[in-house]
Amino acid sequence: MTGAPYTGQITSWRYVTALDVLNDGADGTVVALGDSITDGSTSTPGADRRWPDVLSDRIHAALADGGDAPRYGVVNAGISGNRVLAGGPGRPAANPSALDRFERDVLGRPNVRAVVIDLGVNDILRARTTADPDAVLDGLRALVRRAHAHGVKAVGTTLLPFRGFRGYTDAREDVRQEINAAIRSGSVYDTVVDVDRAMHDPYDPRRLRSEYDSGDHLHPSDRGYRKMAELIEWEQLRGAGRADS
Repeated sequence: MTGAPYTGQITSWRYVTALDVLNDGADGTVVALGDSITDGSTSTPGADRRWPDVLSDRIHAALADGGDAPRYGVVNAGISGNRVLAGGPGRPAANPSALDRFERDVLGRPNVRAVVIDLGVNDILRARTTADPDAVLDGLRALVRRAHAHGVKAVGTTLLPFRGFRGYTDAREDVRQEINAAIRSGSVYDTVVDVDRAMHDPYDPRRLRSEYDSGDHLHPSDRGYRKMAELIEWEQLRGAGRADS
């Protein structure tokens, strides 16, 4: 039996969930935990232009040039539609919440040193009424506490704008702003990558800048994904998580 009859192509990894690579030169792993933005929706298929791909390329290039990048492997743990608080349909959930999958997808990876969390947009967009920003923030802080309990540094992003995407309302924008304000205050993560401030339209901060917008007004373009990865500084990935009081 051969694979000759199977000539079609799909854009999803349906049968491979992970691949561990043994590398004596690596000092650890950084996990990108997120939703479709981390999964790379709307990036060029097969071109490895998702932001975790770009981050991995940056690390390799910096090390090759004698730079001081951390010797980390990058794991993409993005699932389209993922939320902090609620899982997707099914029992067990076909798309488990970040709270439910954190141990499997982050703590279960080998030698994890840092996790970059980009989650919360789907909690806002998929809420039947107006999402509770305090509940989302409590969920994010719970993830951070679990990371700290295992010595993992928690890096967080602000939430990108989505005006123009289906489901946008001013009330949902207000929730996004409340969550971002708390993230920027330093009360959630060990360190923050402010993708919102760097990528929103300066004339309408509720929207993505056109050059970073894939066209659906929620997911970044290839250029937008590259920008996200370029905003991460090496020192943000180093060190242990701060002790929780």
